[in-house]
Amino acid sequence: MNTKVCYKWDCKRHQCRKARLNSEVTRIELGIQQMQERGDKVWFLTVTTLDEAELTYDLDAMKDFAVRVSKLLERLREWASRVNHPLLRVRVFGFKGINAVTPYQLHAHVICSWIPDPKAVQEAIYVSPKLNEYAEQLNLKIHLEITKDPIAIARYSAKNVQELEGIELPSFFQRISYSRNWRPLDYQRRRKLQEQEKRSVCLTDSLNHMEQTLPCMVQFYILSLVLQPLLPYIKLRHYSHTIYSQLFATISLSLRSQFLWMILMNYPFPDT
Repeated sequence: MNTKVCYKWDCKRHQCRKARLNSEVTRIELGIQQMQERGDKVWFLTVTTLDEAELTYDLDAMKDFAVRVSKLLERLREWASRVNHPLLRVRVFGFKGINAVTPYQLHAHVICSWIPDPKAVQEAIYVSPKLNEYAEQLNLKIHLEITKDPIAIARYSAKNVQELEGIELPSFFQRISYSRNWRPLDYQRRRKLQEQEKRSVCLTDSLNHMEQTLPCMVQFYILSLVLQPLLPYIKLRHYSHTIYSQLFATISLSLRSQFLWMILMNYPFPDT
């Protein structure tokens, strides 16, 4: 019996999908803790289509809705950067009834650390005229509130992903996306450190190889510069005396001089 968990959303085994869901819940909670440590407010947005009759069932409509939500969040990030606020945000797609008129519709939940010019409407309910105006340009509608129980909101948002089970989704459709500065999980941090270590090893090997071959290449370059004034006296059989032919001849002589210099100086040919 295979007990290994793959953490894939589309895996046939329930334990794999459940493990992935639990990991996403944990990561959202870590990001909210990061907001609270910075002293940020935890904002909760529900993004739907401006026209409640708009269908978001087929693949093209889902892809179009996802693109519009991405544009909205990118504009939010740009506004936050202008006021020197490193925006923390997570976006989760869900697929269920919003009200009696639209029984099933693709929508997005967003948890973020900053909103431009929020104005209170009633308890915990706010509006952002600037954000609403841009959302309407994208044919989107926003419901904005400030969370009283951030951890409960984190679990609620992550569990919305379960609504997409059994539904055909567009290619490269991301059920959940995080901002780059969102706090990663332990295994993601370890994986990132391993990748950085591999890059460091490759860079070290390249530098060591360069230390061996750099003196040779400097000598080759000097020799090519010495031979370059002799080009007007070299008869080219198949090339006219143009800038390109002279450039080609310079490169050719430089390569030939590499072999000659290595033989004279007893240098091995460097690996490519």
